[in-house]
Amino acid sequence: MILLDTLDTISKLGPIVTAVTVIVGVFTLYANHEWNRRNFASQMISNWNKQTKPFIDDIEKIEPRIIDFKDGKLTQIAQDYAREIYFSKYSEDSKEWKLRTRFIHLLNEFEHIAAAYKNAVGDRKMIEESFKDIFVKWGFVLEHFISIYKKQRENDEPWGPFHDLYNRWVSQKPNPLRPKTGI
Repeated sequence: MILLDTLDTISKLGPIVTAVTVIVGVFTLYANHEWNRRNFASQMISNWNKQTKPFIDDIEKIEPRIIDFKDGKLTQIAQDYAREIYFSKYSEDSKEWKLRTRFIHLLNEFEHIAAAYKNAVGDRKMIEESFKDIFVKWGFVLEHFISIYKKQRENDEPWGPFHDLYNRWVSQKPNPLRPKTGI
């Protein structure tokens, strides 16, 4: 009789135990997903220097302090110089060709980061805290180069996620030191 009562009690508790198990499982999966997003963002942040240092170093050798403020403002690459860079031809000693390829590599890396942000693959808060300033600076500095690239390639958004995120961040918190741009 005790065995039957025990089995009867267990069978009545079965749906409750199953429901609790499902809830715990869903919570665990969600927590793991959030941890993976933060981990991915953390990996992007830690890989940033490895991925971009060679390009930024080359850019800085040719154009020292290119993303530094001068007289309280960022300076864009001039339209004529951006055109010269874009239309440059390969040669070992061509500074413009080196800048062209480095700019493209850098923008490709920004696109990777922006795509992770856009699709919530990486933790958005971590990405914004780590990359917003550098996105805004480089986006502004390279605006003329990007505009020429877009026109010549007949592509309004060659680095689509980068454009979207750049425009979002520029419009979120206007900075009087950085004029609003149109890339």
